[in-house]
Amino acid sequence: MALGLWVEDVGISREKYLSLLEILNLVKDVSQLQKVPRSLAIIKRNVKASLPLFKMRRKSIPVNSQQMPTLPNASKKLAPHPLTTWMYWFDPLNLFTTILSSPDFTSKMHFGMAHLVDQPSELWHSTSWASSIRSTSGEFAYYKDETLIFPSDVVYYHCLSGCGCQNGDKPPHIGRIYSIAKDYTTAALVPGCVVFHIQQLLYSTEIPPRLARKLPEELRAKELLCVKDDLQILSKDHLLS
Repeated sequence: MALGLWVEDVGISREKYLSLLEILNLVKDVSQLQKVPRSLAIIKRNVKASLPLFKMRRKSIPVNSQQMPTLPNASKKLAPHPLTTWMYWFDPLNLFTTILSSPDFTSKMHFGMAHLVDQPSELWHSTSWASSIRSTSGEFAYYKDETLIFPSDVVYYHCLSGCGCQNGDKPPHIGRIYSIAKDYTTAALVPGCVVFHIQQLLYSTEIPPRLARKLPEELRAKELLCVKDDLQILSKDHLLS
């Protein structure tokens, strides 16, 4: 009832009412509403403090009055020539600099490696984040000799299965690092440990007959076949070089 009386009193438009509903739907706890400042000046000051004002640019551009659907036909004939209007935009560099300088924004942003979770819901839970060095914010994994490990590196490794590669009966496997992430799944040996998705690379003599039949032509002696759909999740201890 109080909300309805307020709407009648201030004469709020439908668009403004929908905006108000969107704001109210953001509230998860009623106690948050009790913390709202009573002073409008304080609210404005808090906004400026948490989100500094962006530098806006503008430029005068020509406009074709005949192509303006909101302009009546009578007004189109009376419109001056050339007709101009202002185009406004934000400087992208200043925009991102301002956002990243705001503690309120950065405290809610993710920096660093991708996270491997049971129920992915964020961008940093995705393979696209885990397979790119641009999204790690300078956080990397390292080989035993302290050199950086990048996605798409080709490495020698020991697998997890009961294979002869672990005791020296067989040579180590060759694979391509598909993605790198911190493991926060329920199956993680140590929550937050760095793991690697490995795509195995096979020599022609190692290709199973079922795959060999699908190849358009035989591989040369030093060519390798990348098994894209068979990903192995390994820790750094399994990587040799």
